[in-house]
Amino acid sequence: MHICRNLFTLSALPLHYNGETMTQHARKPAAAALLLTLALGLAALGATGRLAAEKPTSDLHALEKQIAGHPDAATWNAYGDALRAAGRSTTAAEAYRRALELDPGLRNARINLALSLVAAGDADGFFSYVSRLTLTDPKFAALLMDRAELAPLRGDPRFPIARTTAHAAAVD
Repeated sequence: MHICRNLFTLSALPLHYNGETMTQHARKPAAAALLLTLALGLAALGATGRLAAEKPTSDLHALEKQIAGHPDAATWNAYGDALRAAGRSTTAAEAYRRALELDPGLRNARINLALSLVAAGDADGFFSYVSRLTLTDPKFAALLMDRAELAPLRGDPRFPIARTTAHAAAVD
């Protein structure tokens, strides 16, 4: 209430609109509109925060319904994202594979498949995927091998070989 009183008593400050001085009466609706906008903004921000916490589960169910119909590569990719967010990395990798079957050039699915394989602890699947990727898109494979998310695999003796091979193929 103290803030409202201060907004309505700004009559000592001359405010101008289109070259004319605004009177105190014109300021009151403007101040009320400002307070209403602020209150609505805070309410929307609070509601958005609550909805964002519930979103992955509802997205997962909605995407499962879409996949039961005629899914496209983007739907499979989004389904993989929702599965990965839910901690289901192995199933997410399968969803990304389906997305890539429909659209082999889908960059997000290509990256997320590799990251899902790492998160699932499937080192064999990851190295098999990167080997194929090095043959088809060596520059992309080289960029992928430099990502920080691959830290769990850096101790694997296959990692430096795969990284060096990808970088060498990218130069050619």
